[in-house]
Amino acid sequence: MREIRLLHPEQLVCYAEMKGHTEDITAMIFHQSQPTILFSGDSKASVIVWDIGIPSVPDYKTRYQLLMRLRCPRLDVNPVLNLVFLPHYAYLIAGCEDGLFAWKITDLRLEKREREPDMELKLEVDHEVCIDGLAQLSDNALVIKVVESGEIMVFDFAAVLERRKGNLSLQRVVPIEMRGHLYWQKTDEIYINVSVRQNLGAVLCGDNEGAIWIYDLDPYLDDLHSSSRKKFFVKPIKILEWPECSVQGNRDEDQQLKESITSGFRNPVVNSVEMSSDGHFLAAVTDNNLVCIWRYAPPVVQQQQQQPAPPQQQQQQQQQQQQPNLL
Repeated sequence: MREIRLLHPEQLVCYAEMKGHTEDITAMIFHQSQPTILFSGDSKASVIVWDIGIPSVPDYKTRYQLLMRLRCPRLDVNPVLNLVFLPHYAYLIAGCEDGLFAWKITDLRLEKREREPDMELKLEVDHEVCIDGLAQLSDNALVIKVVESGEIMVFDFAAVLERRKGNLSLQRVVPIEMRGHLYWQKTDEIYINVSVRQNLGAVLCGDNEGAIWIYDLDPYLDDLHSSSRKKFFVKPIKILEWPECSVQGNRDEDQQLKESITSGFRNPVVNSVEMSSDGHFLAAVTDNNLVCIWRYAPPVVQQQQQQPAPPQQQQQQQQQQQQPNLL
């Protein structure tokens, strides 16, 4: 799809179709504090900044505006897979397969010329990278995932700007130093995104075997915000394995449906995961067009909120934690 459709959720109407991309749209995010500002990226490494306007009643007409076009250096090569806007620094970060690119956007006014990135964020590795995951953990911390690396990484954007400021030779390409390393699945499967629930300090990622990996980074956020360059290595607090699926309680009742759930010969790839604001529900999307809803009791939240229970009840709670429910 190459156009963006604006929907009014209460009236259930499509009130505008915005056309500007010439290729398929692959990523979209809203500005956190200016809800009419929308960023969209496409499969040919082009990014558009929109002002979608405010619909007026009773006919819900709106005047949207294409404010600016941003383009990555290697057009027609790698798609924009993720977008993150850091309001504290007024930087838009585009995550492409071949790298991370940043634009300083302080004035959201109409620009006629296309803008190249102000800088490229370069991983200090000795091989070509493919970045298929990007998310914002805090005001200054970003989480990325590199294909075949076997880990999810965290870096400090404030440190990137400080490094760039202190060296004139690093104005266009700035090396980034990883502060956190999260152990993950070793696989060459591509397009498995990483996500974050900021208010809980939680990082989530699916894998190529149907599992969901959950990390608690809340204890490490203070170190990330400090001037310390201390590194940390984190294991998941929970790995939710792909469940044994059944049809009305009978696993052998409908073999065709069972094969559609498991792709016939393997567990599906979990491409994307999101967590509810209270941490009790997960939504996952797989490569065989399934949307899976998990009811999950986070260990950290339980420790903080629940009062001590009798021994028998504690044992039941532990069993429930070990076996989250797939709704």
